[in-house]
Amino acid sequence: MNNKILIAITLIFLSVFVNAHTLEGNFNGLTFQGETIERTFVLCNTQDSGENFSLSSDNAWMEVRPLSVYLSGESCKEVYAFITPFPYAESGEYDLGIKAKGETSTITKIFNLSVVEGHKIKINGITLINATQCQEKVFQLELENTGIFDERVILSVQGLNSNWFELSSEEILIKKNTSREVEINVLIPCNQETKEYEFNLLVELKNTGITKEKTLLLNVENGQEIQIESKNFTACNDVTKTDSITIKNNGLMEDSLTVEVQGLNWVKLKENKFNLSPGQSKAIELEFSKNDLTTQNYPLKVIVYSEKFNQYYEKNLTVRLEDCYNLSLETARWQENVCIESKPVISYIVKNNGTQKTTVKLSIQGVQAELEKNSITLEAGESTEVQATLDFSAVSVLGELKIILIADSENYSETLEKTIQREDCYGIQTEVPVIKVCREVPTQNKFISVKNTGTKTQLFNLSSNLNWIKLSEESFSLNKGEEKAVELIILPTKESTENSYTIKTITENNQYTLNAKIDYLDNTTCFGLNMTNLKKQVDVNAGEGGITTLKVTNNGMTLQKISFTVEDYPWVYFNPKEFDLGVGETKEVYVYFNPPFDFEQEQAKVWVKATTNYGFTVQEEVEVNVSGGSIILSINPEDIKVKSNGLETEDTLENTVEIKIEIENNTETSMKVLDVKSNYPETKYFIENPKIEKGTTSEILLSFVVNENMELNGLEVPIEIITDKGTYYKVVSIPEEIKTTTETEKEAEAESTGFILFGQDEYILVILIVIVVILIIMAAVRTDK
Repeated sequence: MNNKILIAITLIFLSVFVNAHTLEGNFNGLTFQGETIERTFVLCNTQDSGENFSLSSDNAWMEVRPLSVYLSGESCKEVYAFITPFPYAESGEYDLGIKAKGETSTITKIFNLSVVEGHKIKINGITLINATQCQEKVFQLELENTGIFDERVILSVQGLNSNWFELSSEEILIKKNTSREVEINVLIPCNQETKEYEFNLLVELKNTGITKEKTLLLNVENGQEIQIESKNFTACNDVTKTDSITIKNNGLMEDSLTVEVQGLNWVKLKENKFNLSPGQSKAIELEFSKNDLTTQNYPLKVIVYSEKFNQYYEKNLTVRLEDCYNLSLETARWQENVCIESKPVISYIVKNNGTQKTTVKLSIQGVQAELEKNSITLEAGESTEVQATLDFSAVSVLGELKIILIADSENYSETLEKTIQREDCYGIQTEVPVIKVCREVPTQNKFISVKNTGTKTQLFNLSSNLNWIKLSEESFSLNKGEEKAVELIILPTKESTENSYTIKTITENNQYTLNAKIDYLDNTTCFGLNMTNLKKQVDVNAGEGGITTLKVTNNGMTLQKISFTVEDYPWVYFNPKEFDLGVGETKEVYVYFNPPFDFEQEQAKVWVKATTNYGFTVQEEVEVNVSGGSIILSINPEDIKVKSNGLETEDTLENTVEIKIEIENNTETSMKVLDVKSNYPETKYFIENPKIEKGTTSEILLSFVVNENMELNGLEVPIEIITDKGTYYKVVSIPEEIKTTTETEKEAEAESTGFILFGQDEYILVILIVIVVILIIMAAVRTDK
C-alpha cells in the first residue's frame, strides 16, 4: 500500500475521534461574595458506541453534578454546575475549569466568573483617648453597612484583659445602608503601669467568615501626686535621736501608702504603712540610732510607694552626724614610779568635746583615791582640771598597777588607763625545780631561777645542802628586774637516796630557803630504747639480698652508745652497726639481708637486737622470705655403680663409686657449673651442659674412690658444686646395696653410657687431643687439594 494513502486514512480516523464528544453551554457568569449561581451544560457522545464519562472541576468554588454519566452512541445529557465564591473572596475575574473525561478523550472548558463585593462594613469613631489611673473611658464607635446585604455582626475586643472593659453589645443586626453605634467602656486598674494600651475591636460578619478590625489606643497617665515634706536632719553618734517627715496626698483619690528609707541602716521608721484621703497629710517619726561612725554628712533617700496606683515617689535628704556628747581625759601631773609607803597626788583634765552641755561624774578604779571634785558640769568645748590623792595601803600587788580614770555622763562615758610602778626595793624571787635522776648518770639542763624584783642592785649568794648537787655559779649581782638562770650540776651516786634538796638564797637584806623533790627513775626510763621496724617482712632472692630500715629512739635520760647484733644468721649486716644516740634523738639503721645461694629455708625469723653501753636491750623481729636460692639434686639408685679396681693399698682393696646426679636449677637466674668436688679421693666429674638455665636440669656423672670394706648402704657423700653464682653444698645418700663390678667392665660401661669419667685435668687433656686430631685432619685435606 502506498505510504501516503496510509497516512491519509490514519488522519481521517483520528479526526473522527477528536470530534466524537462535545460539552456546550454558557461559560460566563457574575455573582457576589458568598452567593451561588447555577449553570446547565450539555454533554454529547457523537460516536456510534456508548461510553462512560466522569465530571470534575479544578476549583473549590465549583461543584459539578452528576460526577459520572453513561452516554450511549450519538446521545446527549444535561450536567449541572453550582458556583459559590468564598464570602471573603476579593472582587475580580476568576477562571474556573470544568472537565469531562471519557474513555477515549477528555474535554476541558474554562468558566469565566466575575465576583462582586457584596459584604461591606465600615468602623467609624475616635480611636485614641487619654485617661488617668482609675478613670473609666468610653469608646463610641459607629458600624456602617455599605454592602448589599443585611448583616448580623459579632463584636469582640482583643488585646485587653477581659476584666478591664465592657462591650455594649456582642451581636447586632445592621441592615444594608444603615449604621449602628457600639460603646466600649474601659477601666484600667489603678495599680497598672501608666502607659499607652493598644487593643482591637473585631467585627465578624456572621456566617460569612468576613472580619474587620479597628485598632484603639488608651493612653493612661498618672493622675495621683504624693508630696514628701522634710528638712535635712541632724543626728548624734552617741545617743538615739528622733525626727519626722510629712507625707501629703495631693491626688484626687484615697491612697494606701508604704514608706521606707534607704542608705543608712541606723535610721528606722516608727510607722511605714497608712492610708491618706485626698488632701490629707501625716507626720512619720524617724529614729536615728547611736553608732560609732565618723561625724560627717550622710545621704538618706525617702521612698513612698502607692499601692493603689503602683507608683513610687522619692526624695533625697542629708543627715548630719555629730558627736554630741564626747568627753576626753588627759593627765596633767602623773608619777610613773612610787614606793609602797608613798601617797602620790595626781591631776587630770576633763574636756567636753561634744555639741551639748553635760554633767560628768568622776571616779578612779584600781586604787583607793580621794578626789577634790566628784561631779562637774561642762558646756560644749569647756574643760577643767581635777586633783586626786592615791592610797596604795590596801594593795598587795607589787610592780605595775593599772589605774583607770572615769568620766561618766548620762549619754557618754570616757576612761583613761594609766599605770604606776610600785617598787619593792629589795624584793627577790627564786624558783627551784623538781629533779628526776638516774643513779650514776649526770642530769643536765636543770636550772634554778633567781630574780631581783626590787628597785636596787643586789648581791646574791646561793648554796645547796647536798654534796652531789652543786651550783654552776654561787655568787653574783643582779640589777633591778634582772633575772638569772643558774644550772644545777647533778652527779648522783649509786648510793644516793635523798628524796629532796634545799637551795638557800642570801642577800644583804633578805634570806630565802626553798626545798624541791628528787625522783629516782627506773632503768627503763633512764636507759630506755624504742626500736621500730618500718618493714616487718622482707622478700629476697638468695644471693641478691634485701633491705629494711629500723628507727631507734633514745627514750632514756642520757647519751648512750647503741650496737646491733643478730644470732644464727651471719648474712645479716647493719649500717651503721654502732653509734652514739643523744637523749630523745632518733636515728635510722639500715639492715641488709643477703642469704647465700644455697640457703634452703623459705622463711627465716631474724631477731635484731639493740644493746646500750648500760646493758639495756631491745629486739625486733623481721620475717625474711627467701626464694630462688637453691638447687635440687636427685639420684636414681640404678645410676649408682661400684667397681673394683683390683688394686691393693695398705693391705686393702679400693672400689670406684660412680653416681649419675640430676641437677635442677631452682634459682631465679641461669648458672654455670665451674667445678664439682667431693671429700673422697680421686673425685672426677663430667657434665654435658655446664650452663643451666633457670627451671631446667642437667646431669653430672661423678666418681670417687672408697675402701672396699666401707659400708656403702646409706653412705652420705658431701658434694661441693661451684658455680658462677656461688657454691652449693649438698649431701647425697646412697640408698641401697650396690653391686660391685670389675675394672675390666669399664670399657663396656663406657660403650653403654656413651662417655667415660674424667677428672678436670684428664678432661682438658682429652679436649686438647681432639683439637690436635682435628688440626691434623684439616692439614691433610689441604695437602690433598
